[in-house]
Amino acid sequence: MEPDISVICDKSKLTDRGCLGAPDWVVEIVSPGNSGHDYIRKLNLYADAGVREYWIVNPMTELVYVYYFEDELFKTLIPFRTKSAAVFLIISGFA
Repeated sequence: MEPDISVICDKSKLTDRGCLGAPDWVVEIVSPGNSGHDYIRKLNLYADAGVREYWIVNPMTELVYVYYFEDELFKTLIPFRTKSAAVFLIISGFA
C-alpha cells in the first residue's frame, strides 16, 4: 500500500531501489468511500512500521489530521484547515 506522499529525512535510508525502512513523514488523501481505512488501518500500520509523522488530508471536510509517533509516544494534534499554514514537526525541528 503506497501513500500519496512520503518524505525521507535520513538520506542513508535511500538506495537505488527506494527506501530502506519507513519514511519519516507520510501524507494520505482520504478516499470518499474508504476513509476508515486511512483513519484506522493505515494509521496503525504506519505507526507500527516506524513512520514518525502521519497526515490525513480530508478534502470533503477540508481538515488535515496530524499524528506524531516517536519513541513509543503517540501524539494527535488538533486538526487544521487545508487552507491554513502548516508546521511539519519532524522537518521543522520541533520533534
